[in-house]
Order: sequence, then C-alpha cells, then structure tokens
Amino acid sequence: MGVDVYMQTKNRGKKYPSYFKSSRSFCYFLCGPEAYPNCEFHQIEAFFDIDLSIFKQSPINLEPQTDELEYFHLPQAEAKNDLKEIARIKDKIKQIKIDWEYNYDSINEGWTQTEELINVIEILIKKLIEQPDYHKTLKYNFNWGNYFYPERPAYHKKEHPVLRKPSYLNKTLLEDLKSVLDWLKLVEGMDVEYVTFNYA
Repeated sequence: MGVDVYMQTKNRGKKYPSYFKSSRSFCYFLCGPEAYPNCEFHQIEAFFDIDLSIFKQSPINLEPQTDELEYFHLPQAEAKNDLKEIARIKDKIKQIKIDWEYNYDSINEGWTQTEELINVIEILIKKLIEQPDYHKTLKYNFNWGNYFYPERPAYHKKEHPVLRKPSYLNKTLLEDLKSVLDWLKLVEGMDVEYVTFNYA
C-alpha cells in the first residue's frame, strides 16, 4: 500500500487522458518537502540552481469543497435525526457543487500551465543528463535504490529481456520525467492549457 501520483488535465471528458505511469518513487520525490527538511527534492533544486515549485502547485477548485459537510456535519445531524439540519446541510452541499460547476472554467488558480511545466521539465532533464553524477552529492533520507542514477543497472536492460522496457515500478527519476514530458506534449497537442499532479 502507498500513495501514488498521477496527472490530469483541467479539461474534462474522456478524450483527455490522465497519466498513471509514474513510479511510486516519483511520488515520494514530489512529497519530500512535506516529509523531510533536507529532502532530495530541495537538494536537487539547490544543486542545479533550479526552481521546481511548479511541481507543488495545487488547484483550489480541483473538487467541490464538501468533505467536511458530507463526512462530518451530515453524519452528526443524521445521528441526532435532526431533519431540519439534515435538509439544511444537503441544500448547502448541493449549492456548493452547483457553484463549483458554474465557476470551474473561469478559475485557474493553482493549476499548472502545460507549456510552463514542459519548459521546466526539459531544463531539468538537460541538467540531469549533463551532470549524471549529481546523485553522489545527495544525502538520502531513505533507501532510494538506483532512482537518482543516470540509468538503471545494466542487468535490467540486457540480462533480463522482460525488464528491458522500464515499467512504472522501476523507473529512474530521469525516466519518470521523460515519460511525464511525453504525456504533457501529447495533451498540449490537444490544446490543454492547464494540468495538475494529483495523489491517490
């Protein structure tokens, strides 16, 4: 069990694909600032003199903000069988969802501009390739295996044909970034202006 990161477009509808193939290590990397004072995320920012805060943006309107009403206040009212309060809370939840739907397209706060994220990732990939030994400077907060190496060990590629193509489970940071970049360019070609990282 654990937390996984995926990406989604602000555009809604089945024609707009989400991206679910990042490794769990990529999720740990992005979540580092919330877990460790000297996380690998910040160490890489410092080493390469690059601002990666774009990875930490979060939309204010990703979902209607009804959790507290639905999962705390409503059950309390139902437990008391307070019919008037139950009706009031349900009406409020309904109105919040109506307002969220009405305003969704006009609110971009916290969403990440596709073009801007592409630019940052391309710069970071270039820096990782130009200085492949950067991982030797990192002070690990836990066992990352070979995640920050320039490539996975040779046996993954040659001795085990099944593992020649990286799965979402055994990618390196560089492979994760390249894979995310491919997805971003795909949705950019579909006129998607805003995307976000999400967690599940």
